[in-house]
Amino acid sequence: MGALIRFQLERWLQRGPLYQLLFAAALVLVVSLLGGVAAWVFSDQFDSLPGAIWWSFLRLTDPGYLGDDEGVALRIISTTVTVLGYVLFMGSLIAILTQWLRDTLKRFEEGLSSISMKGHVVILGWTNRTPEIVLQLLSARGRLKRFLEEQGQRRLRIVVVADHVDEARRQRLRNFIGGHARNGQVFLRRGSATVSLDLERFDLGRSAVVVIPGDAFAYGGAEASDARVFRSLLNLRSALATVPEASRPAVVAEVIDADKDATAHQAYGGELEVVIGDEMIARLMARYVIDPRRFSVCIELLTHNEGCTPFVRPMPEYTGQHPFSIPTRRDRAIVLGAVRRVAGEWKAFPAPDPDFTLQPEDRVFYLARAFDDFERSENGDEPRRDTPVSSTSPVVALARRVLVIGWSATVARAVEDLLTAPEMQLQLTVLSRMPLEERGSWFQGETLATSRLDVNHLEADALARGVVDSLDLGAFHTVLVAASALQEGAEESDARSLTLYELLRGERREQCANAEQRPSILVELAHPASAEHALEPDDQLVLRPRLLGYLQSHVALRPALNAVYEALFLPQSGAQILVRDGSGQDCPDYRALVAAEARPGDIPLGILLDAGTPTESVVLCPADAYHWRGTAELVVLARLETAAFHEN
Repeated sequence: MGALIRFQLERWLQRGPLYQLLFAAALVLVVSLLGGVAAWVFSDQFDSLPGAIWWSFLRLTDPGYLGDDEGVALRIISTTVTVLGYVLFMGSLIAILTQWLRDTLKRFEEGLSSISMKGHVVILGWTNRTPEIVLQLLSARGRLKRFLEEQGQRRLRIVVVADHVDEARRQRLRNFIGGHARNGQVFLRRGSATVSLDLERFDLGRSAVVVIPGDAFAYGGAEASDARVFRSLLNLRSALATVPEASRPAVVAEVIDADKDATAHQAYGGELEVVIGDEMIARLMARYVIDPRRFSVCIELLTHNEGCTPFVRPMPEYTGQHPFSIPTRRDRAIVLGAVRRVAGEWKAFPAPDPDFTLQPEDRVFYLARAFDDFERSENGDEPRRDTPVSSTSPVVALARRVLVIGWSATVARAVEDLLTAPEMQLQLTVLSRMPLEERGSWFQGETLATSRLDVNHLEADALARGVVDSLDLGAFHTVLVAASALQEGAEESDARSLTLYELLRGERREQCANAEQRPSILVELAHPASAEHALEPDDQLVLRPRLLGYLQSHVALRPALNAVYEALFLPQSGAQILVRDGSGQDCPDYRALVAAEARPGDIPLGILLDAGTPTESVVLCPADAYHWRGTAELVVLARLETAAFHEN
């Protein structure tokens, strides 16, 4: 019987503060009745029982009456009732109200209430990309302005959904974005995209964009991250089922495994832009191995408001014409190609063939410092540098000796990409704690040109004493330090990678006195806080959250840019960015450098100044008369046949 009473009492108290107050009121009433009855029985100072009960209630709720009582029995009863009043009336009331207020404030702090807004951006998930995405969205300027005009909004509002929300996380986000956000622009809410009921609180049907970032470290590996994204897409599909297709928000999702692109589209079932995280990082690594100079150009193209970046715009007035027939001021904007809807998805055509013609729904993409820098020169007052788009130049064979410290799916993708080039000879040394069987199984499972691949597997901990010292660093062109797939967190992985870099840098200084024989080092990092680490001029950081944050923020504001970046960074598109060999010291200006270094089929984009030095910089869309001091190398968009290799 006692257990049943306790169970029923527990159920009652769990209903909330109101029921807890009712229970406390019942206890006060019982004590008042018992105290009144006792005073009526053991004292002759009361004319009636109700009067005694009222006396008991006053002593229970206010101890100030305690000195007014006379008689030993009445004073004992009064003291007992007053003490119980402290416990039952004041103590329980304060405890219940305090707990209710604390829970209410915590609920507000965690953002558990439903929101009501329109045209906002919803980021479903807190990963190491999330703060960077928020920062880049807030600082997009011109691209953001046009986005808001299309949505009919005056300012950007971002809803960040995280599994855990507290003041510490809120403060970290405020510190990261600095002064880029005003009050009422960024809302941090607790919830999960994998829980259908949570999605109902974010007004998704009236949002402008939904971004679903991935993160192998946050979610326990690449497969777990992709599975979480797929489940989020399924829930999002269900949440938007009643929203007309034309009114649904644009959706951007990051999938780590490129082979699951089709699965992501199938899970959502609607218009979706899939950002392939590992694929993009792997291709940048491969480009760095082939030619480290391209990395700076790629970073230039990814950043907002720093130098030049790709833009897309509709130009129906040029329907039926080739994109390169559009007369432009090439010192302000350089037409690179067109973007077209193919089977419901955007597809980019960089440096298209001569028979390519624009259709009414196509968009032209171009390189410029700002969207409005695209200026037509209809009167021919500005000379054009026409490019024969059908020409190609011969492929030059290339051999690379690469040391990889660590092993991950990203490194595997980079190796696969390097071997897609038909004339690449790759000598690969892999040093990792991962068992040889696991690495070897990947090579056996992939269809690779093994005749052009020489692999040497070493199983060891690179941080162990004497391991780095035993490596002949001068025998390699490039050293890749991969983010450790064996670490549980991004910070732990980066601590290991940066320690390795310092060991390699010191050993390289001792072994390679001749600077020309020193290998360049590329370090892959996974946590935003690692960006402040200083590297030598020849070396580079691949900061995954920053690069993928750049990319996802671009695509969130302008979905067609996803196809543009894939076309520029992934060589299957038919053309890619290339830095031509040669020095511009003897050229008086940019026009002369183009005449000396450009090949048939090249689209000149700009120059790379002082490559591999502390003053290295990229200048895109320069004027014909642009002049420089030091060395300059020509940056071009080249047809695939000319871009596969870099002549040494």
